[in-house]
Amino acid sequence: MANSRTDRAVPLQAAAAWAALPALAAAVALLYVDRSAAAGEPEVPCATGNLCFSASGPADYERDKVVLHDIVVYQGGSPMHVSANVAEASSLNFNDSNWVLTGAVEVRVAQGTLTADSARVHFLGSKLNTALATGTPATFESDTGVRGHASSIEYDLGAGEIRLRGDAWITRDGCNETRAALFVYNLAQRSVHAQGSDTAGGGGRVQGTIRPCKPGSTPATAPGAAPGAAPGTTPGAAPGGAPALAPAATPGAAPAATAAASTGATS
Repeated sequence: MANSRTDRAVPLQAAAAWAALPALAAAVALLYVDRSAAAGEPEVPCATGNLCFSASGPADYERDKVVLHDIVVYQGGSPMHVSANVAEASSLNFNDSNWVLTGAVEVRVAQGTLTADSARVHFLGSKLNTALATGTPATFESDTGVRGHASSIEYDLGAGEIRLRGDAWITRDGCNETRAALFVYNLAQRSVHAQGSDTAGGGGRVQGTIRPCKPGSTPATAPGAAPGAAPGTTPGAAPGGAPALAPAATPGAAPAATAAASTGATS
């Protein structure tokens, strides 16, 4: 007669082994990625449509999260590319997972690139679904040369939009620039909508500056970029906030102009 204690132990041990397989597989995958990145090898080829990642150690796998360092997430056959110093993910299942990225964050898509101090990224259906980037400031540059920055920048794949919110600034050609509470960049139409308030129907104004220069010859800089300059003032402004006199204009050149538009203006 078989030992009943032994008979019960065998299926229990087998069940425990099966339960441990997912964690073991993930740990092996992380170790492989760690060794590959440490050796300085290039990113592993990624089949079209697949999402792949690489990272360097240490890599920590826990029951409810994964912590990766020097992370790069990329998609085969697509320019989508996400990188950061540290990533904390709810899981390695790209069908539905949330990632918190910190340090030197960069999110690249076909229509442009986001850079920020930190970001929250959501992958859904093995695709990048949304990315909310924050920084001091977070920046965006489109594939058509539109540049801008804001306190936060949101990439929304479903809506086909990139939203720059909070002390937002944008320029198309380096000569003309616009400041607003909210910019909405339409990825399909390559158009920009500006609002003086970040809420529908709110107050506020959209402000712009037009400079007499050839596009690309004098890149515009964000307000307050000069050390010690007050927001919205020209470097070298006279005490008390009065704007500094403009440099002597070239004979025949039109003077610089500043324009302000009401809420809801479209750039």
